[in-house]
Amino acid sequence: MKNIITAIASVAISSVASAALVSTDWQAAGDNLITEDTVTGLSWLDLSETYGIPFTTASTEFGVGGQFEGFRYATDAEVENLWLNFGIDLSAGATTSVGGWDAGVETAANLLGNTWNTYAWWDYPFGVSGITATVNGTGHNAMGAYQTDWGTTTYETSGTIVVGDSLSNIQPYGSYLVLDAAVPVPAAAWLFGSALVGLLGFRVKRS
Repeated sequence: MKNIITAIASVAISSVASAALVSTDWQAAGDNLITEDTVTGLSWLDLSETYGIPFTTASTEFGVGGQFEGFRYATDAEVENLWLNFGIDLSAGATTSVGGWDAGVETAANLLGNTWNTYAWWDYPFGVSGITATVNGTGHNAMGAYQTDWGTTTYETSGTIVVGDSLSNIQPYGSYLVLDAAVPVPAAAWLFGSALVGLLGFRVKRS
């Protein structure tokens, strides 16, 4: 009996640990504007929804009845963790450009919103950049990555600053807005609990 329970617990935990980013709906069925991180529990709004909206404007819409009710700005660390899902490390603290295209940028753009292509499709096939909660000198940190038609990839880390909040200064940036996880019983515990109930029921039945 103990061996059976241990085996079920192991399957439940490994299933949760291998979970990934999942696209879900925000305001309408099929809009796929939310990306849920099933590991951290954070739900990310596509940056295409905040493209070109100044920090001061977006942050006033977090209250009841606001356009982004319930959301908040993500921290640099949360954004770094999000990008690790695409195989991209933005923790260096300095913007860098390299030769060649990073496939992770296209994956991120398809999931989170292709803000650089919206900004200038003729130069930037794929790219996602957004501003975080952090104030850095004269502006907010901007983080993300983008490709160019001339064959380079640029990584924007927390060392990149979007100066001010005017519309002309924040293109092609959206905002990293997240919904905090509710505090449910962890998925592994639900699975484990269900398995225990089933086994106990089976045992009682046999008695």
